[in-house]
Amino acid sequence: MSRQLAEQMAELQKQMAILTVANMTNLGLNNGTPTGLKGGDVEGMPRPLKYGQGSIKERTRKNKNGSIYKWYQVRWYDEFGKQHMKTCATKEDARSVLSKFNKRSLKKARKHLKTFGEYMREWYDTFRRADCGKERNQLNDNHMGRIPKEILDKPLGHVSANELQGYINSIDKPNTRANTQQLITATMKHAFNSGLIKANIGMLLKIELPESKRKEILPRELEDKFLSLFTMGMYRDYATGLIYTGTRISEFMRINENWETDIDYERKVIKIRETKSLRQSDLRAGRTFVYREIPLLPQVEALKFPLPTIHKQSINKHFNRVLKKLATEGIDIKITPHSMRHTFISRCNEMGMNKSVIKSMVGHKTDKMMNHYTHNTTELIDKEFGRLREVNSSKSTLISTLIGSEIDVESDEKDSK
Repeated sequence: MSRQLAEQMAELQKQMAILTVANMTNLGLNNGTPTGLKGGDVEGMPRPLKYGQGSIKERTRKNKNGSIYKWYQVRWYDEFGKQHMKTCATKEDARSVLSKFNKRSLKKARKHLKTFGEYMREWYDTFRRADCGKERNQLNDNHMGRIPKEILDKPLGHVSANELQGYINSIDKPNTRANTQQLITATMKHAFNSGLIKANIGMLLKIELPESKRKEILPRELEDKFLSLFTMGMYRDYATGLIYTGTRISEFMRINENWETDIDYERKVIKIRETKSLRQSDLRAGRTFVYREIPLLPQVEALKFPLPTIHKQSINKHFNRVLKKLATEGIDIKITPHSMRHTFISRCNEMGMNKSVIKSMVGHKTDKMMNHYTHNTTELIDKEFGRLREVNSSKSTLISTLIGSEIDVESDEKDSK
């Protein structure tokens, strides 16, 4: 019985350790490694890059004569992730031992310092790759691969801010420049917080973010013509679904895959699962998928699900072909598949729908993001102009009536005199 109980307790401790690592990773504490546990000991958890992690635990034992013997156990990890242990009689001795070995470990780590390229790759694979999608990871790999070899091969502490700033300024595309700069800044910040470099040179780099281009929306008078120019019916169906659901392309493709469970034809709603805000760190923390609901409009209900599976880039190509056809007819409009999300939100705002309902429906958390997606349509402008004319016409009628009554009073007074 005692053996079974011991096995159950060991299994429970293992599960608690995994949950602790997941919670600490989600909160950003201790690089996801709780005190006394190596990152490599738990399946799926990365080995930490921060050196000199350790703990002090108080241990007690009752002797046969009834006296209690107390000592302190010191555990720490060196620069290679190897665990070390030592016992001390007092807590002060344990603290001095831990401090001494932390300094020695950090000194060894600085002596065998990795190159800038190796550390950058290790940092990205440990802390960023799991939280980014496939396309974003591929894009960041390209950004890191374009950094000159003379910078990547230098030791981490020998890279200067002038070299990094010179390379960043040489990048032509503003989006690539901004993304590369953010990667370099985050790498240097982590190295500085880990004690590997004495100065955070990433703070010296000038952040030049590109100007955000405000997307256009699809006017109602062009909607039928726009959809009719799609030569293939399946792309027309995808465009219709994006216009009348306000979802991102990946979300609509996921609806198409799980249409039997995500589309409720009785309640006339669509469930959007695995939204953009849900990260891999949330999954490691044990959070479940949270979905939001959007209305099932007749235009979407008329589509015959499941639609043929297509690639995301092919939708962009067919959108560009339609825009070229419109340009030949003298209609110059610049829209993308994501512009359909702007169109849906702007139309909901035009109808006078409550903004809090729109935010929960499309998955926005802040009013700033909501305002970015809201455009003033021509119908909304004409409606507000009409209201303004009605108010001013009623006021002008009232003023003319009052003026007319004053003239009558003055004429009556003159006649009486």
